Amino acid sequence: MKTNENLQKEVQDALKCQILLHAAEIGVTVHDGIVTLSGTVNAYYKKIAAEKAAREVDGVSAVIQNITVTHAKSMTKSNIDIVVAVVHALQNCSHLPKNKISIKFENGTITLEGDLPHNDQKAAAKTAIENIIGVTSICNNIQIVSDKDDQFEKDHLEHTLENNPIFFKNIVVAVSSSKITLTGHVTCIFEKQEVGRLAKLTPGVSSVHNKLTVPSPYAEAMAQPFYQ
Repeated sequence: MKTNENLQKEVQDALKCQILLHAAEIGVTVHDGIVTLSGTVNAYYKKIAAEKAAREVDGVSAVIQNITVTHAKSMTKSNIDIVVAVVHALQNCSHLPKNKISIKFENGTITLEGDLPHNDQKAAAKTAIENIIGVTSICNNIQIVSDKDDQFEKDHLEHTLENNPIFFKNIVVAVSSSKITLTGHVTCIFEKQEVGRLAKLTPGVSSVHNKLTVPSPYAEAMAQPFYQ
């Protein structure tokens, strides 16, 4: 178990390794594995990069994001210019279907809404607009709505798992209303994470409940599912 001081130093070191960031801009406090990030940056993508770097540090159980985004006056854009840039970014993203996402902009916050069949498309929509000047936060309310039935999703994931050269023989896949539940057992933490990742990528899946068990000494560390 790492001390708060040790974990704080590791998060700070992780931030220093991010070429997009000036680590001095970001404050880090730690309490029982919970990291709080604070400070001010001049672009939304820096806020996201800091959070991602902190989450990847071993021992971090949660991240509280208190970083604010403030653009210099020389970089200020009108609301119309910001929305136009968002629309163009979404239209130019090859992973996204046309005219499926609605946009709301208020006080620097972009809200995305609409229905898409893939979780990776939802993620791609957010990524496409993270670097736009004037955007200070993104609320991704896109819903995953399958255009197939549950059996298609079940067959798709089972086929993916069966063709994986490393695992997975002791996994049961259940699908209800586009929600996947994984039960059974795997041999290590990596396998549980990987199965959850593959399940999340299944077309039409809205959520994954990863109930796979891992034998001791990993079981205790994996008491909580990686994907919800």
